[in-house]
Amino acid sequence: MNLPIRTALTIMLFPFFLFLIFCCFVFYFSGIHHYSGLVKENAQTIVHQSRDSLNREIENIQEMAEGILSARAFYNMDYNLENGNNPITPVEYLQLDTSVTQFVRHYSVYMDFGGIYLSDNSIYYWLSNQESDDSGMLRNVDYTQYLSENTLEWIQLDELLPEEMSEGKTCHFAIIKTVGDEESKVSGFGIMGIRDDVFLNQIQNSRLTFSSSMAFIRRDGEIITPDSENNTLDNLTESDRKNIEVKMKEVRGEEVLSFETGDYYVVYTPIVIKDIGILAVIPTKELYMSLNDFTHIFLFTILAAVFIFIVLYFVIPNYFSTPVMKLLGQMRQINGPNDAGMIGVDGYREINQIGTGINEMIGRIHALTESIQHEMTAKQATQLQYLFAQINPHFLYNTLDCIRELCVCRENEKAAEMIDQLAAFYRIGVSKGKSYITIEDELRHITSYLSILQTRFEDFQFRVEVPEELKYCYTLRMILQPIVENAVYHGIRPYKTDGIVEIIVRKEEELIAFHVKDDGGGIAEDVLEGICKSLDEPICEYTEKSYGVYGIKNVQDRIQLAYGKQYKIQIETEPDCGTEIIVSIPYKEK
Repeated sequence: MNLPIRTALTIMLFPFFLFLIFCCFVFYFSGIHHYSGLVKENAQTIVHQSRDSLNREIENIQEMAEGILSARAFYNMDYNLENGNNPITPVEYLQLDTSVTQFVRHYSVYMDFGGIYLSDNSIYYWLSNQESDDSGMLRNVDYTQYLSENTLEWIQLDELLPEEMSEGKTCHFAIIKTVGDEESKVSGFGIMGIRDDVFLNQIQNSRLTFSSSMAFIRRDGEIITPDSENNTLDNLTESDRKNIEVKMKEVRGEEVLSFETGDYYVVYTPIVIKDIGILAVIPTKELYMSLNDFTHIFLFTILAAVFIFIVLYFVIPNYFSTPVMKLLGQMRQINGPNDAGMIGVDGYREINQIGTGINEMIGRIHALTESIQHEMTAKQATQLQYLFAQINPHFLYNTLDCIRELCVCRENEKAAEMIDQLAAFYRIGVSKGKSYITIEDELRHITSYLSILQTRFEDFQFRVEVPEELKYCYTLRMILQPIVENAVYHGIRPYKTDGIVEIIVRKEEELIAFHVKDDGGGIAEDVLEGICKSLDEPICEYTEKSYGVYGIKNVQDRIQLAYGKQYKIQIETEPDCGTEIIVSIPYKEK
């Protein structure tokens, strides 16, 4: 189907437009119910999390208090009272006093007060973290109902204290443990008051909606710690309160109860403290979005969808077609790799990526074409240069002339030795046409070369050093002769008659490094600069200046052709001290 892009896009977009309208209607009819359901579920989850967090906090506090109220001194006091003995020795009382004091002070974030009391007033210990004077409170605590329990119990202080004493307290909950029993002549208790902040912080930070409220409530419907930030709980009617009280009595275990009563949505769940639970009250109007607002949103969405569809009908075809037609026009102008320029692309991301990909492809084609041509030229040039370096007529003529003079002077042994060295030099230099030889052969080749020069000039010494494990590694053939030649002719002979040339082979990490050192006059700064510039020139491209350092550049070019452009010759020189040239190749055993 050869449809215009505008028509094709319209056909493609129309089903999505109908689907959008359908989704708006579905959202309109199901949105209110779904939204309110999510809010209710979220309210239950928050109350549930608050309860679990609070229960963990209560258990932690109980464990800490149990360490004090179950201590040995407290246990002995209980045992003595049940057996009619003196309750506690002075030493034990001092230990108990110190332990309780340290505990109440150390855990002041949790503890409001701590106290120990015996009915005969033989022990009356009171310590508070508040400034108010409640030291007489312990005598008014009605603890007799817990004498039979003899275990740690959570209590509500307003149930054990007279009404006038329970008002204005900063804590409503405490942990109590009795000593003695109902038949004991003397009985008493230890008590730890827990700050209200410990409980209130768990629920006041979990506000569900703007006007919602959370508080602690008894089973009988009495609110213990009302929310001080709003008056939602105060606005509950008597009917709402009775309904909440009835529903709470139906809860079993840790069940989370939620229901609607009047104008409120209520969530309730008990906590581990007996007959106490968390109550959350949310105005139902905050659970539902306004119907008029929702209708306005729906109409606005429909109009926006129609407007967007009309805009897209005119904009998108131009947006897609213009860059494509421009790209096609530029591609038609490409007739071959030689006349292909870079394509200018202006459009959306995909078109830019296509244009970038075409430009990269054109660049790779150019680079590949140039690389092939360059490699062909480089191969031919390298072969010619290699033959030039291998067969050096000047060196051969001078050597033969020296042999002739030795024969005339009847120094036949030296002449024979020189002929042997010359034969070894050319035998290894040719190497039956092999490009790679062992390092041992390469060093034997350079030894033959230096021996010939030493016989001719007798004004320098040489030393070759190579580890045994590197002798049988492979290297490119004839990479040292041009460098050693420079060391003799340009490094030593112009400056001294007792110089030394050192050839040292080392393994440096994953490389084999050939160090060629001389103790001659070094290289002048301007000469060194010219050498470095020649070495930085492209492979097998020789300028007029390059021929002055032909030998060393020839070595670097052949190394880079064989191993890669990352391998370069390093030159270190110091005037009047000598020069060191380092040739590095990859470490290869074969």
